[in-house]
Amino acid sequence: MKFALLISATAAIKIQSEQGPSCGQIADHIYDQCDGNGDHGISWGEARKCGAPKQWKSEFLRVAGEDGIVDRAEFVGECRKHMGNAQTTATGGPTCGQIADHIYDQCDGNGDHGVSWSEARKCGAPKAWKGEFLRVAGEDGIVDRAEFVGECRKHMGNAQTEQGPPTCGQIADHIYDQCDGNGDHGISWGEARKCGAPKAWKGDFLRVAGEDGIVDRAEFVGECRKHMGNAQTKQGPPCPAIADHLWKMCDGNGDGNINWTEAKKCGAGKHDKPIFDEIAGDDGKVTRTEFIDACKAHFDQ
Repeated sequence: MKFALLISATAAIKIQSEQGPSCGQIADHIYDQCDGNGDHGISWGEARKCGAPKQWKSEFLRVAGEDGIVDRAEFVGECRKHMGNAQTTATGGPTCGQIADHIYDQCDGNGDHGVSWSEARKCGAPKAWKGEFLRVAGEDGIVDRAEFVGECRKHMGNAQTEQGPPTCGQIADHIYDQCDGNGDHGISWGEARKCGAPKAWKGDFLRVAGEDGIVDRAEFVGECRKHMGNAQTKQGPPCPAIADHLWKMCDGNGDGNINWTEAKKCGAGKHDKPIFDEIAGDDGKVTRTEFIDACKAHFDQ
């Protein structure tokens, strides 16, 4: 339900947790803030006071059932449905990237990949949050995904960083940070070329991009998951799986290493040369072991 989705997600950035907030922790925070009469349930009146917009009433009442009250168990059950299989009692909660995906899917009304204060209000943010919202938004008044994730990670503590194997979402964050030259939250073929994509990739790029010729983040993540296969779970492919994929695509001469010429053909740009040389060492070649060690160091695996 949108009520659970928005309030849980926004509450999540205020909860310190070693693995990200669980639905139980999110519920604790929400009920502490919104259960005005202390009956361990939330009525529609209380939800409205806590920021739920009028249009969510039918969803709220669906979850609430006959008594019209959403108790903690009902909230946690609905939260877990929205957070997916990873949100169980045995695991930590969603990452900041996953929280962002939920929020921007629900609240980015005009599709510009940012959330304005007006959109945040329509999505349930109470008036009292305006100051914090505008602080995060900065001069343009828009909170883009990177700003949201950055602020979320500050609140989550050191554990809410890029630890463990990188997900396709994390890979996308890196790529769009480097390659989205005009800041429109999509990558054109021109931008891809400037970022190192070889000419030979144009057909695949345009297939993924579709009619508008732009690969947006969702399209990139979807294609990434197809290529990563079953290894691409919510915890992402391990560095050896990434290495397997890269070596299959980029080891042109089959010697088990990647030299700078091969890296360039496979999409590495000039800005990647210093880090390539650092990993490669004196022989100028990156071995699979060197790549995996660098990958693990980067993602803190």
